[in-house]
Amino acid sequence: MKKKGFVIICSLWILQILVASCCPDSKSVYSYIVELTAENYNISTNENANDMISQDDFRIKLIFSEDNDRLAFNPYFMVHTANAAFSCHTYFGGLEHKIIDFSITCNKEILNTNANEPIDYSKLNVYSLDTLNNTSNEKITIQEWLNIMNRNEYLSVFEWYFEFNTHIDSDENLKFKIYLKQEDGTEFEVETSSIEIS
Repeated sequence: MKKKGFVIICSLWILQILVASCCPDSKSVYSYIVELTAENYNISTNENANDMISQDDFRIKLIFSEDNDRLAFNPYFMVHTANAAFSCHTYFGGLEHKIIDFSITCNKEILNTNANEPIDYSKLNVYSLDTLNNTSNEKITIQEWLNIMNRNEYLSVFEWYFEFNTHIDSDENLKFKIYLKQEDGTEFEVETSSIEIS
């Protein structure tokens, strides 16, 4: 009899945990890229660059316009603590579709790269946020940046700055084109205005 009562109590306790821990209001929010913008940017003046700029001050500014889709999803359906029952959260899932292809090209031959061919990732760095205090920004490789974007670690940063770490030897007007493709087949291609880098 005692054994039967113990089994009933344990069963009720386990049922209470499973039911209470199910949070039907939890949401996962995924971001969708709806538009890209590429601009020539002057890091010294914190403004867009138009005609001529020194390479030390030049950046390509890439701006993501995103839309969020809120999906009903319960990541804690099988959590074994009743505390979760009263703390329903919205979880940021990052990009719904990973970036599978990314390139930057130039309309002229630069950096030992033919016109309109992808520039090697090693010739650029990427960073975000405090553009006026450039030394405080953590500069990463393009591959590291892609990993951050695809692992949902970008924390709603929608402006990124691409910096050439190799001297550009050209006296021509240059345009840079950025191409991005996601795993669902969505493609974006944007181009900067013309600029001379001294």
